[in-house]
Amino acid sequence: MDFRRNVPGKTVLFVIGSLDKGGAESQLGMLASELARKGIAVSVFSLESGGLLRQQIESSGCKVVDGGYHTRGTLLQRVLRLSRAFWRLIRYARDYRP
Repeated sequence: MDFRRNVPGKTVLFVIGSLDKGGAESQLGMLASELARKGIAVSVFSLESGGLLRQQIESSGCKVVDGGYHTRGTLLQRVLRLSRAFWRLIRYARDYRP
């Protein structure tokens, strides 16, 4: 695929655990920012809310959606939150249609 030209109607959805500073997260931020700069609609779904890179990604024109998951609580609470985040992802992907 030639990323040197704008591709109207093309959308990309990235899914990641969190947007805290790390190698994969930094690479995702750079890739998402560059795709947005090229005119591709980019959305990032992060299971956990917040993160150090969230503002940077949003300021580049990408939409950041948070799944509402966090690691505090009992095992049952974490499983329920992860299930809820999974269904949020499914609904968002269905509506966003990447």
